[in-house]
Amino acid sequence: MARPSPADERSSVTSRTHVSSYKWGTNLIGFNALNSYVSPSYYVQKMLADSHGDQVLPSSFAGTDTVNSVVTNDSSTGKIYITLVNPSSAAQTVNVNLSGAGTLPSTGTATTLSSASGTDTNSISDPDKITPSTASISGVSSVPAYSVTVLTLG
Repeated sequence: MARPSPADERSSVTSRTHVSSYKWGTNLIGFNALNSYVSPSYYVQKMLADSHGDQVLPSSFAGTDTVNSVVTNDSSTGKIYITLVNPSSAAQTVNVNLSGAGTLPSTGTATTLSSASGTDTNSISDPDKITPSTASISGVSSVPAYSVTVLTLG
């Protein structure tokens, strides 16, 4: 996933903070006089904004009560987006059941943002510590610890 353009960085004053300011530690973009970085929260919001449909589909999943999910369908493209959030410190095995989705493709992509620790973040000195990765998939059974995963089918 690409770093934000200068236009993206200017789009919202309230989402930026100078790195020496402790008032708004959860802002999306941090900067100093020479450099900038985006927080994991920025990437999550970008993933969710880019990968959602206009219809919420009924779904259930088995295997854990820790993972949260939202399933949507884009009626114009037919793509189905499955968002899985695992806030726990262990990978979770899940089986997703989609009712009303029709025949699903057997392959797709998974975009995942995860970290080894729930307190990890990006910084001026390590701006790419946590960045999303995208891979082709042919089924999903495990959701990494401390992660947000968006599955795109279709």
